[in-house]
Order: sequence, then C-alpha cells, then structure tokens
Amino acid sequence: MKTFHLALLLFSFPFLVLAAPNWPNQRGPHFNGSGEQDLKLPAQFSPTENVDWKAELPGASAATPVVWNDHVFVNAVDREKKEIHAICLQASTGKILWSRVVVKGRVHIDDRSDFSSPSPVTDGKHVAFFFGNGELIVYDMSGKEIWRKNMIPPGEKYFAFQWTFSTSPILFEGNLIMQVLQRDVPFSYAGLPRGKQDANSIPSYLVAFDFATGEQKWRAERPAKAVAESLEAFTSPVVSPTADEGGKLQLLVAGGGRPEWARPGQRQGDLALGNVESQQDRALAPGALPGGRERGGAGLCSQKEPDLRRRHEEWGAPVEERGQGSLLRRVHAALPRRPFLCSQRGIQG
Repeated sequence: MKTFHLALLLFSFPFLVLAAPNWPNQRGPHFNGSGEQDLKLPAQFSPTENVDWKAELPGASAATPVVWNDHVFVNAVDREKKEIHAICLQASTGKILWSRVVVKGRVHIDDRSDFSSPSPVTDGKHVAFFFGNGELIVYDMSGKEIWRKNMIPPGEKYFAFQWTFSTSPILFEGNLIMQVLQRDVPFSYAGLPRGKQDANSIPSYLVAFDFATGEQKWRAERPAKAVAESLEAFTSPVVSPTADEGGKLQLLVAGGGRPEWARPGQRQGDLALGNVESQQDRALAPGALPGGRERGGAGLCSQKEPDLRRRHEEWGAPVEERGQGSLLRRVHAALPRRPFLCSQRGIQG
C-alpha cells in the first residue's frame, strides 16, 4: 500500500508564521493565486527542510488544500478501498480533526487522474467538497454533514467530458457557485458512456446554491459555438471587478468557445486548462491549442468596457507562433504583476 502525506511546506509561512489572511479556495483570497504584499515564502524546501509537519492521507489527490484559521481541508481517494474522503486537519499540528468517507465505489475513470482533483472551499462556517463523480457535499466545521447533492442528472453516470471532470466550486456572497462546461452531445470514451446517451442536447451552465441550505438560487445556461472537446473546461470561475468606474463584480469563465466575451484567445479546437488571471483592466486566459496540450498559448482581453458584448480581445498568441520567450515578454509587459506560467512539460516563466 502506498503512503501519501500532506506536508506543511509553503503553508507554514503564510498562514502560521505571518498570520496572513485565510486561503479559502483553490485560488486564494483574491481568486488569482496571490497573497498579501508582505507574504514571504521559503526560497528552499525539501521533504525535511522548512517542514512544520507531515500527515498521512488515505491516498492521492490533485486538489489544493484550503485553510481557515487552524483548519486545513483536503480531499483524497483510496484506490484500494475504492473510497473518496473529505478530511480536516489542524493547521498548527497536522492532527486529523475529522475524516469522512463521502462515497464508496469507482474513484477514477482513467489512469491519469481520479475524482479527487477539485479543491474544497470554505467560509469559516461551512466547507464544501466536490468530486469528479458529481458528488457535492457541505459540512460544518466540526464535520457534520449539512447537505449534499449530485450534479450529474439522474440516469447519467458521468459528465459529457472526455477526461476527469475537475472544476472547483467557489463562494460569493453566501452562494456556492458551480461551473459545468461539457460537450453538448453524448459520446463514449474508454468504454464508458459520457452524458445521457439518448439526449439530443446537453447543456453547459453555471449554477449557484445557498451555501447554508443547498437551495438553488440561480442557474445560467452557457451556450457556445465550439465543438467536441473544445466545449470542455478544467477551469473554475473567477470573481473580478470590472475596470469601469462602477467596478461591479463579474464572473470570468474560461472555456467552451466564444459566446460574446468569455474566452480571450480561444479558437475552435482550443481547450481551457487554466483559470483566468485578472489584473486591473486586463484578463489573461491561458490554454492549450489543437495538436497537443504542450502547445500552450494565452489571450489577453480588455476589461475597460463595462458592456461584456462590446469588450474586445487585444491579442491571442499561441506559443508555437511567437515562441515561449516572446509570449512571456508580451504577457509580462501587459500586466502590472508578472504572472507565473507553466506548461505541462514544465516550461515556465
């Protein structure tokens, strides 16, 4: 049996030593992977250096741990026991405060990932866990189950998604927001049916639930002109203010083609892999291009225009057309804070 550990490496610095704000979701308090300006991270770390503690987990996970005060939430799958786990640890010691088996049965549908890829989200009162099999479950901070539902409609087994569905939920003003971007027709892959097999059309949408009760608050269909795999997205929505004088908050969604202004730089055949990066009056959307996910690219879009339908794409640039260094220079010149980009093969800048 393989042993998996959660090590408090980077977490020990922002959350314990500097007492920085909580990290309530996959992308942090600002929805862009950044902390406060005085946040300091270790220049060096290893399995033994700059480690506060290690905690054994029941299995692997691609999820990002989230932190609220002295609580760390993370999920994992146990492939041997075929169990999916929701786990809460004490941030100061690594002690497991509670662990719940969310569901038993199949925990993966391909050999590259599992259902534990989405990250949890918390507001300090409740914590939500979502998994690639559609299970959405909310606990209170003590581990008591508050509500749950499965995002896959009855009669269907999986999302209309070729690989493992892995969007992460976000919170905004008491609403738990889920993004479901998938293909618009059923298909089969690796011997498994994806989507409702007799359906003429399968919707993509965003939906919001009351975080405390599970009551559905709104749902917005998201039609797109893309086809097949290009309708799928591994991304999560991002909350960002508009750059006009009013500064109203908006949801930025990467993936699924180009309905109005939603996926800068994307063309038919593209696949959205990374979340939008929003800075001041710009939004950057990284992604993959036809012919392989290593052929990454990026698009930059203006947020100055408050009317989404009138916003314009400033440029879209695939790596193979401009070169990795050229693309990074263009990205860094356009944004006030230099984003960190990394390809599947480890090319970064």
